[in-house]
Amino acid sequence: MSSPPPCASPVDKDIERFEYWAGNPDVEIAHGHIYVTSGPTARSVPFDLGDVLEDMAGAQPSFEASFSLNAPSSASSCVVLAGAVPCCMPVPEFLEFVGAFGDETHRLFRHCRVLYGRSPEEYLVAMWLVAPEAAAQLVERFDGRPYNSIEPGGCRMH
Repeated sequence: MSSPPPCASPVDKDIERFEYWAGNPDVEIAHGHIYVTSGPTARSVPFDLGDVLEDMAGAQPSFEASFSLNAPSSASSCVVLAGAVPCCMPVPEFLEFVGAFGDETHRLFRHCRVLYGRSPEEYLVAMWLVAPEAAAQLVERFDGRPYNSIEPGGCRMH
């Protein structure tokens, strides 16, 4: 596994690290860390988003990446990470919650990948959006929003 990206220095307070794994345990598992930056000092390590999504699919045994809401990628797209989706919420229900199936909003989503983290009670969803503006709007609209009125806790978008 490679060393953490330069943006993940201990002095950077706006960095969150998510450990994940994905894949079929009987065939192959990809695992690694995702470093998420946000805020006015956000920056990212150069990477090809297509390669990142292939890695998430299990094409390589491990990988580390850094995603930033404020740093443009080569294709002017952006990745948003939902960091703690409760396992009692099915993936299609979560994607409907964030508008991935809406008449007006479905065109903003390019690809979604389900990842599993440290807790078996939660999963992560990496969403590749068409533009940084779409990502910023998604984070602004859903970060902290409760999934329902019965259970405590809310959606965490990065």
